[in-house]
Amino acid sequence: MKKTGLLSLICLIFAMSADANVISINFGYPRHNVVGTAGAPGANVGNWNNMTWGYYTGGTFTKNGLLLSDGTMLNDASASWDIDEIYSGVGTQTTDDASMMASYLNDKPPANNRAQNSLDPSYLTINNIGSSFADGYYVYIYSNQEDYTKPTVFTVSDGITSSTIVVNMADTSVNYLQGSGYVRDAGGNYMITNNPADKGNYAVLGVFTGSSVSIAFHGVDAGTPAGYSGSWRGQINAVQIVAVPEPTTIALLGISSFVTFLRRKR
Repeated sequence: MKKTGLLSLICLIFAMSADANVISINFGYPRHNVVGTAGAPGANVGNWNNMTWGYYTGGTFTKNGLLLSDGTMLNDASASWDIDEIYSGVGTQTTDDASMMASYLNDKPPANNRAQNSLDPSYLTINNIGSSFADGYYVYIYSNQEDYTKPTVFTVSDGITSSTIVVNMADTSVNYLQGSGYVRDAGGNYMITNNPADKGNYAVLGVFTGSSVSIAFHGVDAGTPAGYSGSWRGQINAVQIVAVPEPTTIALLGISSFVTFLRRKR
């Protein structure tokens, strides 16, 4: 086989393998369903699981059976959420990415009193994600509102590892719907190394290895830690479970790089 053909084959195998191991869940109004591809760089895939139960009303909900991004149904997998409501203040969007970032699970303060901060968390749990993620996975969390600039605290745990982060949608410079695009908040652990100067509308946490993973989220108490504004709500637009590449996939990628090197040496 010619080197160019080998390189093309390897890249195709890598792309197929990477795309196969993503679970994508979008929360929103039916008008904000993702029907094509959406997601931040490294996780822009199709076959989203659109969850619309609870808009305006809230409650506890469960969806049994989740799609992988290649269309495979994971019959034993499920998603459960216990939230105040699904909410959005904007209409139909023109792209799938904007639709995904337009409505969200909303964690409100007690009695919906906006004078208070929302510190009692709402929960999302994804269960029995299956062997496709046996080598570990990252959790992508998207947090964007239509016109507010509020931070949200997220704690992600698989029963083995726990990580907490503030996704700091601090101003319009990191608001997807106002033209910022995807901006990753790369801050560290809340109240330890998080920096209020870190801003974004999504975060990536991991690596996790448990068969189930839960996400607790709520607003931020003003000034705790120093530099963060208070948030009367916490929100999560979408979540993705993105598999760590399998060892064979990593090896193929290495071969691909080596073939590229050989071609450049000729």
